[in-house]
Formats: sequence, C-alpha cells, structure tokens
Amino acid sequence: MVVATSALELGIDVGSLDAVIMVGVPITSASLWQQTGRAGRKQQSTLAIVVANSNPFDRQAVLNPHALFERKFAPASIATEPSITTAHLHCAAFELPISINCHVFLQNLGINGTAELTANPRGLLWDAPWKQWCCALELKPWPSLKTPIRSVQQTEWSVILAAESSQSNSPMLLLEVLDSWHALFTLYEGGIFLHRGQAYSIDLVDPDNHIAVVSHTEVTWFTRPRDRQDAVPGAVEKAIRLSTKLSFNYGSIDITTTVFGWIFHYV
Repeated sequence: MVVATSALELGIDVGSLDAVIMVGVPITSASLWQQTGRAGRKQQSTLAIVVANSNPFDRQAVLNPHALFERKFAPASIATEPSITTAHLHCAAFELPISINCHVFLQNLGINGTAELTANPRGLLWDAPWKQWCCALELKPWPSLKTPIRSVQQTEWSVILAAESSQSNSPMLLLEVLDSWHALFTLYEGGIFLHRGQAYSIDLVDPDNHIAVVSHTEVTWFTRPRDRQDAVPGAVEKAIRLSTKLSFNYGSIDITTTVFGWIFHYV
C-alpha cells in the first residue's frame, strides 16, 4: 500500500498496484486519468475509487458522474512570467545549447526571437564560434537544482526540531522545508505541525529568519488556520456588456489572504 499526495500522478512507476483510492475529485481530466493510471501499470485489471468531499465541485461530480469521463483534456501551456521562463532557459541550455535558429522555442517562452535574447541573455553564456547560447558556469553542474519545483516563490522556511531538554547538548534537527505560501497556513505559535504522522508543537516562529522551532508532543487534536480573503479589482483591460444589468470585465485583481487564528480539531 502506498499513501501519497496527488504528486504521485507525475508518472512515477510504483510497481504492481491493483487499486487507487482518490480522496476528492481531481479538478482536471488529466489529473483524473493520471492518478487512476498509477494502478494497472503492468496491463492487469485495476480498480479506481473516488471519494468525494463536501465542496461544490465534488457534489456536482457525484450528481453527474458521466461528465467526469466526457471532459476534454486542457491544452498544455507554458507560463511566460520571467521568473519561470528564465529557469526553463537555463535547464534547456544545459541539455542542449540554444542556437540562433530556435525561434519557435523562444517564442513559446515569450521571447521575441534571438535579438531579444542577445540584448538580455538572462544568465546564459554566448558561444561566439558556434553561435549558440550555453548554460552559464555558475549554474552548473545541475541548473535544475537551483530551480524550485514546489512553487515560483524563492523564500523557504525551515522547520527545526528543538533539542530535548534532557539532552541539552544534542543538536537541533532540520525537520522539513516549506515554501512561504504553505508556511503562512501551517506555522503559527501554539499550533500543531504534522510531519509523517507525528504531531509537533510549534513553539517559536521567526518571520525575519524564516524559521519555526517545534518540539515533540502527544495530543489527541490538531489545528487548522482560520483565514479570510479580500479581493480588490484593479485596472480593467477589457469590458464586455452582456446585458443591461450584466457585464464581463477582464483585468488585474489584488487578492490578500489574512490568517487571523486557528481552530482545534479533535481526533
């Protein structure tokens, strides 16, 4: 038996699994079929069970189960934000140098041809004799190791396990590393941090150094954050009037998430 998050859908061959139980209906058709395909890898029969949650999307799927298998696959796309495309460029140039003829590849990354790349090489190294861009030396030996795969956020939080009071000379232990978004909803003093099925009490949160200190605890409850979201519309780039009372606006929006406390859940 394997217990995992939805990351298991990313093509990992786990051997001869016979069944898959998904908690919550996958949002996309690709996720549904990829998670289902974790079982039956060796052409044997397989069983897939979806356990629906109480959210509106899952309720709609239960009322219309055939729609789950009628949905089309969304086309794959690459985000063109510089923080993402630059990392793609570094990893691609490490696998194969980027020549001056790679116009289509550059355009897919939101770069308007080789002239723009020449003006702003984005950390790549120009190889004049071969007329190509190569991976810079400071990115080697593996540029992918310098690219976070959990999120585009570069800030990481360290969860430190405090030394036992009876063993004051024992060093602190790095328990886990979280990105800043998950840390916002997970690390708060007085709460419970769950790691590999073990409960830890969060004793100290240092936002300046992005460190949280936890200690072992034995409790029959855990905590979840209480938060609210505030959405403020920004500039409107396009507006479509659908009727006299209804219009559609496209533009930017600022969303602020505030964590103001937590609630207890008893096991």
